[in-house]
Amino acid sequence: APAGPRTAAPDPHDDATPLSTLPGGTQFGSLVHSVLEVVDPAGPRLAERTTAAVTRMLTRWPMAGVPAERLARGLLAVMDTPLGELTAWASLRRIGAANRLAELDFDLPLGSASGSRELGAIAELWGDRSLVPSDDPLVDYGGALAASGAAHAALRGFLTGSIDAVLRLPGPGAAGEPGRPVPSGTARYALIDYKTNRIPTRPHESLGPHVYTPAAMTRAMIEAHYPLQALLYCVGLHRYLRWRLPDYDPERQFAGVGYLFVRGMAGPDGPAGTAMPPGVFTWHPRIGLVEAASRVLSGSRTGGAR
Repeated sequence: APAGPRTAAPDPHDDATPLSTLPGGTQFGSLVHSVLEVVDPAGPRLAERTTAAVTRMLTRWPMAGVPAERLARGLLAVMDTPLGELTAWASLRRIGAANRLAELDFDLPLGSASGSRELGAIAELWGDRSLVPSDDPLVDYGGALAASGAAHAALRGFLTGSIDAVLRLPGPGAAGEPGRPVPSGTARYALIDYKTNRIPTRPHESLGPHVYTPAAMTRAMIEAHYPLQALLYCVGLHRYLRWRLPDYDPERQFAGVGYLFVRGMAGPDGPAGTAMPPGVFTWHPRIGLVEAASRVLSGSRTGGAR
């Protein structure tokens, strides 16, 4: 008898998320950022409110091939994904807008009347193992920055930036109540940046969470020079917290950095207890590195701005 039709074995790597195949580009990034900025993940009827926000933002950032319902489903998965050890595995939904400062703008003066430094001085900091230890996931970035054409750029004028979100987290050992404000006296603060980047895949391989491994995200970070961006954001947040919190203790209260590659974030059903879940890149720069970078930006060669 003739053989019947063969059924292909399921591909264990076919784990595409709703965001996997949506278009890319800066407009899509702006669309995603704008929705995540306005939606309170801890509020009621989250799916309904997210879909409404997507529909509203699509009038501001119109894009073909982006169904509102599909983008909303993808962003719900983003908000439900545990953020690993950075937040003690809390998700954006658990943290809520009550503990989120969205779009923190900052201006950093570069240089001083006595002179300025070059960007390569930031690269040199990466070679100091007291600032960037050998087990830092971004330990290799200094060489990439030093070899870039920007290494000789003078640090003069003003640097203006905007941090996507600053999360206020409970202190060590404290769970916090979902969506309720964390007391500022015991809080830690994490810097969050949303990325819509695609990670390169093999031919015919779907772009799913399995692609967004710690190693792949580290490569993507270094290739795009995101470690420099993250360090500059850390300086901006560090100075802001010194200004706003009278008893600010950076060693205790600066929680670290999370770069959220949203296309790889699969929701609450991802790997449990993983320090860096798919799509969640975390970095804990030493405060000494942040303060040394702050001094370089101010033009100081010793001491200076912290």
